[in-house]
Amino acid sequence: MRMELRPLKRIVLVAVSAVLVAGIASAQNKRIRNYLQALEKSTEKELAAFQASMMEVATEQPDATEETPAPVVRRRGRRGELMRVTRLTEISAKRTIEPFECVVIVGDSQDMDGQDVEIRITMPDMLDAFMAFAPIAALEAAAVPHKFPVGFIYLREETTDRIARVAFVDAEPIAGRYLAGDEAAIEDMKEALIWH
Repeated sequence: MRMELRPLKRIVLVAVSAVLVAGIASAQNKRIRNYLQALEKSTEKELAAFQASMMEVATEQPDATEETPAPVVRRRGRRGELMRVTRLTEISAKRTIEPFECVVIVGDSQDMDGQDVEIRITMPDMLDAFMAFAPIAALEAAAVPHKFPVGFIYLREETTDRIARVAFVDAEPIAGRYLAGDEAAIEDMKEALIWH
């Protein structure tokens, strides 16, 4: 009788272990999904605010028909510079800013045990704007509460394939200051980002 129970106990033990492992994996996937949704929501909100502020700056530019006063031109000593500024203003007034888009991906890290967060942002023809927004996106990624190990935060501009990354352990303390309202945190994150 004892001999017959031994294989049955092993089968039960394996089945219970499989159920526990599946439950743990399911809980981890739920944590990752919750983090992903919260990060996507906060990044889209910040991206919309960033784009709105860019549009305000574009509308505040002087009208293309306005003339720069003559004394300013003489002080600069270059008429070519005045013409270049006027043409840029005409182009920016005609061109509307396409809507920015954002996609967040969480995947297994190749460098450590845990996950990497990748934020893919589309800002057509605006590399400077992406480089200005990247620290804010990294701070948002580090500020969202999580209950799983995270290795790196990657930021990618889709149209130019420009990439920045920062280790999550380096970004997290800066994000704490950012949440507390410290404006210098954005500058610190700019310095922490490694560009590829």
